[in-house]
Amino acid sequence: FTNKKLNATNSDSVDLNGITGIINNQGSIVHNKNTYTNNGTITNYTTGTIQNNNTFVSSSTGTISNSNLITINSAFTNSGTITNNNGKTITVNKTFTNTNILDNEGILSISPDEGKLINSGTLNNKSTGQLNNSGILDISTTGTFNNIGNLENIELTANLKDWVESQK
Repeated sequence: FTNKKLNATNSDSVDLNGITGIINNQGSIVHNKNTYTNNGTITNYTTGTIQNNNTFVSSSTGTISNSNLITINSAFTNSGTITNNNGKTITVNKTFTNTNILDNEGILSISPDEGKLINSGTLNNKSTGQLNNSGILDISTTGTFNNIGNLENIELTANLKDWVESQK
């Protein structure tokens, strides 16, 4: 499944100017098979839930705005922009790789055992943000972690050394 980006092209020479790939979710999206690629905009409203049970990729043109719950149960890569709104939750049960922008104004919870957040982009934990790490938090030297919220690191395997060194 691919959510096409703004002004996508096609082989039939149909003018697609002004047409955008937009998903407004007020129900439940459960991705179970193959790769789900987002090149457009996904808005997860207050009644919406998103759960990936197979690979999910949000490309450089992809945006996701979360106003309820996203559960990451398989590989999830963000190369676009994700905003987790105030009081809302993203639960990371498998590997979540952020290579661009992740704005957390809500709760970002990394589960024990297989939960892992790899950040080589920009992770902004805003003033209302709560980042709970019970798994693995890896902020690489190419990544930026801006924290003005709450970071609760329960697991000692967090790799903040490179991040601390880069802040000197």
